[in-house]
Amino acid sequence: MSGFNDTGKITLAAEGTIGKYELVKLGTAARSCVQAGDSDVVVGVAMESVVSGDSVPVHLLNKQGTLFIKVSVAISVGGIVYSGASGKGDATAGSGRPLGLALEASAADGDIIEVAPALNIA
Repeated sequence: MSGFNDTGKITLAAEGTIGKYELVKLGTAARSCVQAGDSDVVVGVAMESVVSGDSVPVHLLNKQGTLFIKVSVAISVGGIVYSGASGKGDATAGSGRPLGLALEASAADGDIIEVAPALNIA
């Protein structure tokens, strides 16, 4: 048991390359993570770019406040942000899971937007 954490942030070991503000899911080893795909259960957002074996700080999806998320498409203000391929947020549900509401618009792949987590929206 690793103890109680109420900060909304954890540090995990990266099991692959993960970019800053990309979505992550739990990895195969204890306290590890990998870049999330569109149908994965997302645990949070990487706060730094890392390679396999590095420690990565992660903002948990259930933390208080907002998150910055890298997206793959244009998303309108107030649009639902879903998990997408390659660790990026998406505007289309498809097989993705709803993550929250866009507080600002994005125009293109690789943009970073502020998102209000809302796990009960779709």
